[in-house]
Amino acid sequence: MTFTYTNEDFEYRVSLDTVNNIFKASLADDLSINASGVTLEEAVFNLKSMI
Repeated sequence: MTFTYTNEDFEYRVSLDTVNNIFKASLADDLSINASGVTLEEAVFNLKSMI
């Protein structure tokens, strides 16, 4: 399941990788830019720090 969110800086998608038990976040308009984290907040924080 994938969700798309928009915050004040960018639009991103978040999904849960149930095999590895991690969240994955990627830019909605460029899926090649992505990050992961143990929590949803960590995945989004890691993505934000990449852009």
